[in-house]
Amino acid sequence: AEQLTAAGEKVMQIHGGLNLDERKAQRIAFESDGTVLISTEAGSEGANLHRQCHLMVNYDFPWNPMRLLQ
Repeated sequence: AEQLTAAGEKVMQIHGGLNLDERKAQRIAFESDGTVLISTEAGSEGANLHRQCHLMVNYDFPWNPMRLLQ
């Protein structure tokens, strides 16, 4: 996140340390003005990102490949 921000990207983050309101705020900020969203599995449920998200990179694959399809 620090390197991307230093490169001029508008980075938003979702992780387990954020409460639901903070996660929603990060998602809204990404959809309106962000260029990169970094998320742990904490952001994997209940978020519809395909209005803004055009490319997804999975860094750490889950043990069950069906989780990727969901």
